Amino acid sequence: MTDEPNHVDVAGSIPPGEYPCIWSVDGRDVSGSIDLRGNGAPVGTARVVLDPNVTRLPYERTYAVLRGFIEDQNAYVALTEVAAVTWFGGQALLHAAAAIVGRGQPLPDDLRFDQMTAQVTNLDYFSGVAPLSNQEIPTSEGSHRRWGATATELSREWLGTRGSATFCYSYKSTIDPFLLSVRFAPWLVIKSSEPLDVRVWHEQWCYPLVQLIAASTGKPEKLTHMRVGRLDGTEYTVYAKPITQQPYNAVKQSRLLLAFTADDRQFSLASALEKWGDLHDDGHPLMLGYNAFALAPDQNPRGRLLLLLQLLEASYGFENRDQVEIDQIAHGEDRAALIEKLRAMRDEQILTSREFLLAKSMPKVVYPTLERALRHYLNEHSNLSTEIHLAEIPAVAALISANGASSTIDALRVIRNGLSHGTVNYSDDDLRELTKYLHPVARAEFLRLLGATFEPKSLDWWQWA
Repeated sequence: MTDEPNHVDVAGSIPPGEYPCIWSVDGRDVSGSIDLRGNGAPVGTARVVLDPNVTRLPYERTYAVLRGFIEDQNAYVALTEVAAVTWFGGQALLHAAAAIVGRGQPLPDDLRFDQMTAQVTNLDYFSGVAPLSNQEIPTSEGSHRRWGATATELSREWLGTRGSATFCYSYKSTIDPFLLSVRFAPWLVIKSSEPLDVRVWHEQWCYPLVQLIAASTGKPEKLTHMRVGRLDGTEYTVYAKPITQQPYNAVKQSRLLLAFTADDRQFSLASALEKWGDLHDDGHPLMLGYNAFALAPDQNPRGRLLLLLQLLEASYGFENRDQVEIDQIAHGEDRAALIEKLRAMRDEQILTSREFLLAKSMPKVVYPTLERALRHYLNEHSNLSTEIHLAEIPAVAALISANGASSTIDALRVIRNGLSHGTVNYSDDDLRELTKYLHPVARAEFLRLLGATFEPKSLDWWQWA
C-alpha cells in the first residue's frame, strides 16, 4: 500500500524540511541552509560577515529579498522581508516573511506574479461540483467485478473587476493488485488583471477566501497550500506561517451544511473577495475583526461573547456613520444649550458649583448604543430566531424576572457591562449559550456584506459549543 504524503505534493514543489542552500548576499555566494516549514515562517543560515566594520553583536541588517539555490533539489528560492542577524562572527540567521521556491525554474526579477493557486479546507463545498461525474460499482456477488469512475471535467469560473477565480479538482490514483484508490484535491485558481507580489496575493485574495469559508462553516479553516505563477505557465510554491502544507482531499461530510447561500446568476466569488478587500481597506469592523479561531469553542467563553458583541456594535456604528455624525452635531448643540441654562442656574444659586460641574460632565460624544445595534441585526436576520433562543438562557431570564433588565436585548447590555467592568460574573454554560446564538448573527452579517445569505438549516447540522 502506498503511504499518503504528509505534505501537499504537486509538480515542482519540494517537501517542507531543512536543506543546504547557496545564498547570494551583497553580491557574494555563500553557503548556508534553508528551513521550509509547514505553518511556520521560513528561516535560514548564511556563513557570511554582514559588515566587517561592526564589532558589537548582535548586528541586524534587513533585505527586501535574498535569493538562493537548493542544489540537491535543483530549486531556486527567494526569501522576502528578511532580517539577517549575526550573533557571532561569520554566521547570520535569516528570518523571512515568506519563501518562494521553484524546482528547476529561476525566479523572475520582480517577484510579481499573474496568478495564484490556493487550497483551503472545505473549499470544495463552495463549488457545487462533485469530483466524479459517474461511477460503476458492482452491486451484488453475481454481477460483473469491475469498478469504474470518470473524473469530472467541470469547473466553475467567477469574474470580478480586478481578476477571475476558477474552481477545479486535481487527482492522484493508486492501483496495484491489492489497492484501488483515487483522491481528489480542490483548488481555486485566481488570475489578476495586474501582476502582484506574494504578500498582496495573500492579503487580498488568500486571507479573505479563508475568512469567507470560515464564516460559512462556523469553524476555523486553514490555508493548506499556495503557489504563484506567471503567464508562461511557470509556478512557484510559497512557504509562510499561515500555510500548513498539509494535504487536503475532498471528502463528503454528511454533517456539514454550509451556511452560505447565493443566487448563482448574481453571485461571483471573485467579486465577493474583492468586496472583502474594499470593506477591509475602508475599516469595516467585521472584516478587520472577525476571527473564527478566536471564536472557536475551545476559546474562553467570556472573551468570545465580548468579541461578538463588540463586533456587532462596531459594525452598526460603521454602517451608520453618516447618521452618527448628524446625531453628534445635534447632541453638541443640545449639550451647549443645556450647559448655558445650567450656568445661569448656578449664577442664580439654584445649583451649587458642585452640582453644575456634575451636570456639565455629560458626555461630549454620543455613539449608537449596543441595544440599537442588536435590535437592528436581530431584525435583519430574524430567520435565525435568535431573540427567542436568547430569552431562554438562565442568565437572561433571571435578569428580566428580577427587573434587572427590561428585555432580552437590555439583558445583553447588562451582561456585557458587568463582564467588561468586572462587577458581575456569569456561568461558563450561560456564556457559551449566548455565544452559540450570537455567533450566527455575526456570520450572517459577514456573508450579507459579501453578497450572500445565511442558511439557518446549517445550524441543525453543526454541533455548536
